[in-house]
Amino acid sequence: RPCLYGAYHQVFPFIKRSTTAKVNIVGPICETGDFFAKNIELSETIKGDFISISNTGAYGKVLANTYNSREIIREYFI
Repeated sequence: RPCLYGAYHQVFPFIKRSTTAKVNIVGPICETGDFFAKNIELSETIKGDFISISNTGAYGKVLANTYNSREIIREYFI
């Protein structure tokens, strides 16, 4: 977790577009410290695009749960 011990997660989109923006990569849960990356430059993404988040560890499906009534996450391996 970046907020607790400074973990770094490389984030990159599967489709690279010519425009970029500074973004935060966060989840839809209630903890304010739960994020993967803050203020990173990322190629523009649109709804339905996939991004890759590296080194997620316990954030992956292996330790997933239905906390806050969320569905189990989907993982894709290439």
